Amino acid sequence: GLFTGYYEPLLQGSLTKSAAYPVPVYAKPSDLVAFTEEEVAATGLSYGRRINGKAHAYDTRQTIEEGSLVGKAEVICWLSDWVDTFFMHVQGQGRVHLNDGTSIRLSYAGKTGHPYSGIGHVLVERGIAPLEKMSMQVLRNWMSAHPNESRELMWHNRSYIFFQRANVSDE
Repeated sequence: GLFTGYYEPLLQGSLTKSAAYPVPVYAKPSDLVAFTEEEVAATGLSYGRRINGKAHAYDTRQTIEEGSLVGKAEVICWLSDWVDTFFMHVQGQGRVHLNDGTSIRLSYAGKTGHPYSGIGHVLVERGIAPLEKMSMQVLRNWMSAHPNESRELMWHNRSYIFFQRANVSDE
């Protein structure tokens, strides 16, 4: 059988960018839209942006992480680690303990429309881990041990999740 579990990651963050908190968490951009059935058929995507009335794919994880949304979308908070942020994207939610002692909860607000692609298979294809041993823990351990290569690995998943603040009822 297959068992899938979800959890709420706990991350460290700040409301301001700094050397310790360089990773942005973006709110849903105003130009991200759901496509009509005709646009889905034409693009193969459910979400994207319209340019001059025509449906286009939205930015990829790589282009967003390289700065394509700077000044174009609200940053809710800044996190300390790209890998932790990636796994929050996979879960679609998270809790952030801010450096001022407060907490915020982030929940799913939208996505770019690019299909989700699991990145564990990339490590399997590269011979780094056998399929039968691949797990989130194996993936996370490899990514933590290889921070320079992990960014490139994460970019194999072109999908990107946007968040919104949610009430924290149980600090």
